[in-house]
Amino acid sequence: MLYETMNEFETAISLLKRALALLEKLPQEQHSEGSVSARIGWLLLLTGKVKQAIPYLESAAERLKDSFGPKHFGVGYIYNNLGAAYLELDRPQSAAQMFAVAKDIMEVSLGPHHADTIEACQNLSKAYGEMGRYVLFYWFHIIP
Repeated sequence: MLYETMNEFETAISLLKRALALLEKLPQEQHSEGSVSARIGWLLLLTGKVKQAIPYLESAAERLKDSFGPKHFGVGYIYNNLGAAYLELDRPQSAAQMFAVAKDIMEVSLGPHHADTIEACQNLSKAYGEMGRYVLFYWFHIIP
């Protein structure tokens, strides 16, 4: 995290990958493995390496679902990042699916009026807009 604050993202990613390799050998640390994988995925998204980010985010979602349950807010954040990745890759239908899952999780875990739940609704709206599904676009854009 120190390297992240210094905007040394490549170094941060490299060190996190080393930590992930160690954690993968420890089955009792599945939750840590998921958290580190999510962090790597997020940093890869942040640095524009979208295709590389997706496997890390998918792995993180599975690990954290297994550790904390499918409605944990952390899982919602990961699905929101997956949606952003798919939208960046011009795959709005896949993005909409991820944003919908993120929205559902966040509504349960954070509540419907939480800022991150509202952001997930707005992201879902954006994906529907990209798909040309304007009725759904307006529904999620106006009524979060």
